[in-house]
Amino acid sequence: MPVLAIDVGGPHVKVLVEGEPEPREGDSGPLMTGEQMVAAARQLAEGWGFDRVAVGIPSPVHGGRVVADPINLGTGWAGYRLRDGVPKCRRRS
Repeated sequence: MPVLAIDVGGPHVKVLVEGEPEPREGDSGPLMTGEQMVAAARQLAEGWGFDRVAVGIPSPVHGGRVVADPINLGTGWAGYRLRDGVPKCRRRS
């Protein structure tokens, strides 16, 4: 069951799926919203198959929702439900 790992940091969004040799990354920055992160992660993960998704963001999460806006990203994260936005799993062929 391959896992897609998404690491959201201040300067970049990085993604890697088990079995791939190199992560892919795109810019994030102080204006990035949760919706923009999801769009970036979906684009970066294009062509990879995975069964699960793990997301790391620089903010506390409780009950699947982001608790507070990260200080190094844009606003609108507080209350964002990660499950609603993360890329849907795509099984490997």
